[in-house]
Amino acid sequence: MEIRSIASANRDLAAIYGFGSFFRRMTYRDIDILVVSTRECRNHLQVYYDFQQGAARIGSKIGVPIDITFLTAREYRERPLLEMDTLTELYRRQANEYEEI
Repeated sequence: MEIRSIASANRDLAAIYGFGSFFRRMTYRDIDILVVSTRECRNHLQVYYDFQQGAARIGSKIGVPIDITFLTAREYRERPLLEMDTLTELYRRQANEYEEI
């Protein structure tokens, strides 16, 4: 999956999850992706923009917009999304490569 290759190329990304209607197998207009940074990440905005560019290319390729929600590791631990219990894991960096989110 192209999302995984984008994520694995950026050491500041801890995990990528899918959520929303596409992942519930319902009618959808976009694909919702949750991007979580590592605890060590120092430039969150740059990490977001880098991932967003890759996701935009994928969205154009498949003809469906990709909507990105970005959370820091700390924000992720606070479980702010209504759909936190139904996230679909798309990518998770190996535990020995980052501090646990």
